[in-house]
Amino acid sequence: MKAVALLSSGIDSPVAVYLMLRKGLEVIPVHFRQDPVKEEKVLELWKVLRKHGKLQEPITVDFSEEHVPVFENLRELGKEGWTCVFCKWLMIKKACGLGHGVEPKR
Repeated sequence: MKAVALLSSGIDSPVAVYLMLRKGLEVIPVHFRQDPVKEEKVLELWKVLRKHGKLQEPITVDFSEEHVPVFENLRELGKEGWTCVFCKWLMIKKACGLGHGVEPKR
């Protein structure tokens, strides 16, 4: 079975990916590029994680391409407090869209 997972340079998402791999899932990691340092860290994590199961090459999405227009709209509306909610929602929406393109294994 395949799963799409968000993968960041933090601790929570790599642990989640590791747990999925331990359960036998084939994981397709999606990373939202914010800066070169974080992207390099994600690639280091990916190299470690792929030793623990079927981990595909990461799909990298340009963070600003997806998020900046929404953030600008929130700023214009005076709703900057919603930025974090919309940030997470946009990442999940993109990952779900990518996941629907994954060929299911039966």
